[in-house]
Amino acid sequence: MSHRKHVRILFVVIIPLLWLVGTLWTLAASPTPAMQANVTDGLEIAKSAWPDPVTSGQLLTYTISVYNRTDSQIDGVTITDTLPVSSSYAYAESGGELTDGQVRWSGQNLAAGEGITLTFAVTVTGFAEIDGEFVNSDYAASATDRFAPGYPVTITVLALASPTVTPTATPSSTSTPSATPTATATTPSVQPPTVTAIEPSSGPDNTAQFVTIRGSGFVATPTVFLGAVALSNVSWVNASELLALAPAGLAVGKHTVQVCNPDGGCGFLPDGYEVLDTGAVGQRIVPSQGYNDVPNDVTIYGANLKAGAQVTVGSAPLSNLTWVNSTQMRGVVPVGLAPGTYDVTVQNPGSAISHTLPAAYSALTPAGDDFFAFADDLWTSPPTIRQGDTVLLGLNVHRQGGKTTLQATVAFLQKQADGSWQELKRVLTSPIAPGPDTVEAVFVEWETTGITDTASIRAVIDPDNQIAENVEGNNAVEREIVLLPPAGDEEPPTVTALLANGGDAETTQPQVVVTLLASDTGGSTVTSMYLVEREFNPAARQWVAVQTTGWIDYQSPYTLTLTSRGGVRYIQAWVGDGAGNISEATIKTRIDYNPASDSVLAGQVRVYRRTVAAGQSLQVSVETLSGDADLYVWQPDGNRSWVSNNDGLALDEVTLLAPQSGDYQIEVFGYQTSQYRLSVVVNTQRSAGVRDVSHLSANKTPRTQPIVSPANAPEGNSALPVAPVAAMPGPVYLPLLSR
Repeated sequence: MSHRKHVRILFVVIIPLLWLVGTLWTLAASPTPAMQANVTDGLEIAKSAWPDPVTSGQLLTYTISVYNRTDSQIDGVTITDTLPVSSSYAYAESGGELTDGQVRWSGQNLAAGEGITLTFAVTVTGFAEIDGEFVNSDYAASATDRFAPGYPVTITVLALASPTVTPTATPSSTSTPSATPTATATTPSVQPPTVTAIEPSSGPDNTAQFVTIRGSGFVATPTVFLGAVALSNVSWVNASELLALAPAGLAVGKHTVQVCNPDGGCGFLPDGYEVLDTGAVGQRIVPSQGYNDVPNDVTIYGANLKAGAQVTVGSAPLSNLTWVNSTQMRGVVPVGLAPGTYDVTVQNPGSAISHTLPAAYSALTPAGDDFFAFADDLWTSPPTIRQGDTVLLGLNVHRQGGKTTLQATVAFLQKQADGSWQELKRVLTSPIAPGPDTVEAVFVEWETTGITDTASIRAVIDPDNQIAENVEGNNAVEREIVLLPPAGDEEPPTVTALLANGGDAETTQPQVVVTLLASDTGGSTVTSMYLVEREFNPAARQWVAVQTTGWIDYQSPYTLTLTSRGGVRYIQAWVGDGAGNISEATIKTRIDYNPASDSVLAGQVRVYRRTVAAGQSLQVSVETLSGDADLYVWQPDGNRSWVSNNDGLALDEVTLLAPQSGDYQIEVFGYQTSQYRLSVVVNTQRSAGVRDVSHLSANKTPRTQPIVSPANAPEGNSALPVAPVAAMPGPVYLPLLSR
């Protein structure tokens, strides 16, 4: 085996252990370029340069970022950059072309909130003997009736070394005059590296890939770039070979390979590496349904999602799309979808590949009747199932709308080896009343003898279609359930306390400190925990799981960052022990997230809750910053409201003396799409002298019922993934001692 192969194998073996160290080293070693940004006519342009300082004769790389800061698409954007004085053009990426001393990218289409990043490079000329400043100021982004010039970017240029004097040899003493020394000017030459190849020369955009860079003059350890992205885990093999890791998420297309030695000399291979388009992957949309008369805030989960990706429900594009990371985006399903079930399609910007989730979203009408369940409504009791156990299979059955009380049949089925579904049992729900959201749980016994590893379970509401519904595509849910082998410890742990910020009623910051107390009597000790954040979705009329931590190491306190929208949050918690047993009783806590300002779309409702004792006063105000937001406060039984629905930006405020103890529900209603500030004050002292205050507009008809009952809270039973099983110590053998 060659020395080179030894190096590669060692590198691959240790790379998982050194990933974090290597990444941090790269970030620390990489230069931090100065950035200047300008926003004009809705276009934002920013620019950076590297390296700074740069040595005369060295390659200087510019990175230009352009963003659409408007709420609509901007087509035909052109980005131009005039080469600065004392430079020569090297290359441009992403289709940039040099014309008459100007690098130009034309025909760029930017969706609302979308940005693009462009890179080109020049070689610095001049400055042979004197340091100076290198200024690039003539660059801009433009479209029809839009023009955003860039701020000047100034880089320090270091001159080449000053001439040195080399004297000639001095002759020995003689009667003739000695020769006069002559000065010879020499300029040290910094030989930059060369890059001749990269192997492989292409790779997918969704997976990190190790690459080998070949050339000459590599000095340990160079910095390696694909376009403007510095590669991590660079390993010097010899002067003609480097190893590095190309990350996932690079822009699709060809990228210049650039190697820069520690002395600043750089070599490059134009368009040497091509990132191949694998397309976005959609996995699910949450919530998977909503009423069609109000906009619906949804989260799209998937893989290889990129900033600027487009999502459609049927043929309707989501609005307000926000890229969170490569696995998550947020957007709004528009008003007006016809009742029915729709495919959801995801497509990355500039990609020819789209991914479709069939029948993934259901649009409901308030006038109809609908029975449904979500994936996490299919649960087991206990949550941990051992092979051979008899357990309960349960389903939370939801109903929205309707006019009369009804019962629904639920069938539970198990998937067979041949792919068919065998019915286990059927059960009839209790009578379910009509309403905005009524939930009844049903369950059957499930005998698991003979099942090993996993089982696929399906639950179907109204399997014989006896109930007339406006949407039938949301009546079935499936789940793969993992069965653990029998264990010496099958006693579940217990959660005894759960608090957010020590029990505070409100937080103005998204970070909350979760305190979780748990115990275990089975001997395996508490080792893991699982947290779920839920908010009320007004379109789905559901407490939607907007965030889960997955199973993580048990730790208390734990800092949880809430999702971006304001409103009441319920945090649920489960714990697991080292044997994989999960706590059976769910526990939850509540806190209002009330940021400095928040937004609500037209027709939407933001829900907050405060506990008030009878005789105490509650003061609530909504300052509308834009649009028109109204204020509603409902007493705990939902049968009485206090309303302030002034027009436009007029302050809305409610003051009341609590007639009963319990949770008062505060609702901010978007009469129009609005920005607002909310203030809530509970006077814990009894205030007999307080008078009720509310404001009714003559131009509006007040709402007559809360968006959800103030007594309604997230369901206790929920589907959970299998908890991690800790490695248990084996037997300890002691030496035999004799006397």
